[in-house]
Amino acid sequence: MNIRMPTREEIHAAFEQGEGAVVGLFVGVGKQLEELAGQLEKQAAAVKELQARLAKNSRNSSKPPSSDGYGKPKRTESLRKPGQKPNGGQPGHEGQTLKRSEHPDRIEIHAVEDCRQCAASLAATAAVKEQLRHAEVLHADESGLRAKGKLHWLHVASTDRLTDYTVHARRGKVAMERQACFRVSRGG
Repeated sequence: MNIRMPTREEIHAAFEQGEGAVVGLFVGVGKQLEELAGQLEKQAAAVKELQARLAKNSRNSSKPPSSDGYGKPKRTESLRKPGQKPNGGQPGHEGQTLKRSEHPDRIEIHAVEDCRQCAASLAATAAVKEQLRHAEVLHADESGLRAKGKLHWLHVASTDRLTDYTVHARRGKVAMERQACFRVSRGG
């Protein structure tokens, strides 16, 4: 509701009619102000309720942690007070820091051949992907996860006996092609 203020002519006409007309004019304006104040009060209550809802997370309500999304609050910094001693080695001791080289002398690749948990060979991964690619029924799903502080996607392709997990920075066709468990159909 917009407040309707009396025009200069209406005020002048009320003044000429006398005190009762001026009072009536102000009573009308006062009623409009009361209505606006009531609307403002309702809106302020609605805004307060929405702000309270937005401020809730899994730490201060019964919401599950998965509802916190990717804007999780930072963990509390250490409450320990720093000591009086300086950081680092003993005075006079020359440190040895291994610097990263722009052009290393040699590069060694340490491929993981066995699962750290069950000691199963990981060489069979290509064979699993090939079997999944030719499966009659293939379940596929993707779910968001954080990797190095950024949103990535965990792509899953599975049958009742085989499962392949692939993490990729993107969703959709590019990631599915990277996972290599799907037969690509061109449509037509």
